[in-house]
Amino acid sequence: MTRRQHERREKLKRQKKMVAALKTAGGVLLAGALGILLGLAIIYAMCAEPVTSYGAEPLPVNDWEEVERDKAAWEKAERDAMGIGVIQAPEPETLPPSSLPEVVDLDIEAPDPEPAEPEIDPEELRILAHLICGEAQGYSWEHQIAVGSVVLNRVKSSHYPDTLKKVVFQKGQYACTWDGNYDREPTATNWKAAEYLLRNGSQIPDGVLYQAQFRQGSGVWKKIGSSYFCWY
Repeated sequence: MTRRQHERREKLKRQKKMVAALKTAGGVLLAGALGILLGLAIIYAMCAEPVTSYGAEPLPVNDWEEVERDKAAWEKAERDAMGIGVIQAPEPETLPPSSLPEVVDLDIEAPDPEPAEPEIDPEELRILAHLICGEAQGYSWEHQIAVGSVVLNRVKSSHYPDTLKKVVFQKGQYACTWDGNYDREPTATNWKAAEYLLRNGSQIPDGVLYQAQFRQGSGVWKKIGSSYFCWY
């Protein structure tokens, strides 16, 4: 073997040793890299796996919101697949402006409140009821109202006293006040006629101031039953 051949052989041996060393180092590096990748994969799998064991920590709020969204999406997909949709309320019907009724201002004023009924003086009610009883106890309603109206007309007239009591008991005017008829108990109709007159006023003309069984004054306004009702 020549020297040159010996040197070539030694060189080849050294090259083989270097290749073997590189392979060994590469295998070690590759195994380390694979180990690292496997560890990362295991860690990722552990973090991504949903926690179902009892007593485990709950998912963060954002993760739960994502889970709910996914659940709603799956439910909607199932409903769509089955042909079931969400029932929505119908839109309210709106009329075009041209079909709306025109608002008309009628300018109607509120009616005035009804006046309260006047209060009745119990003494005047008693006096007038007894006067009607004494002058026309069993007569018609019209007759009793006319008798009481003459009394009210006299109260308003300047020719007679200005109170009901003074008019009734004026000397020489009403015979029932001295013949005992005034003291009789009035009937229900007598009381009703007296109350009606005190609430509503005289029912005959103001100038009719006489009531008797005969004509007097300036003329007869009306004859009711046996009584003449005459003008002053």
